[in-house]
Amino acid sequence: MSSWTLDTLNAAPGDESLRAALSACCAARSWGSAMIAGRPYRDEAALYATSDGATLELDDAGIAEALAGHPRIGERASAGHGAWSRQEQAGVSGADVSIIDQLDAANAAYEELFGHVYLVCAA
Repeated sequence: MSSWTLDTLNAAPGDESLRAALSACCAARSWGSAMIAGRPYRDEAALYATSDGATLELDDAGIAEALAGHPRIGERASAGHGAWSRQEQAGVSGADVSIIDQLDAANAAYEELFGHVYLVCAA
């Protein structure tokens, strides 16, 4: 979605392909539904306001759904994760296998302790 314009988002059919594109940003279905229903957006401020509101409305299940949509640190981001995740993962994409193994172990330990993926935005 990073290459989409506001006009493209506003004009896109509100189908599963749009929902899939939005899920690269936030995988919570309720968030995607709010973003689709809020169209057309008059400007980016309106888009961000809808996103912020939909994010604040996420319950525990929605937050879990959003977190589950993100790849783990060191995990290869799939096409479904979008360019943002691939860019975020670029710092470890060429890491030595031992580093990837350590990240896998740390991810598993974190998930065992907290019950969800470790998520950080280092951009």
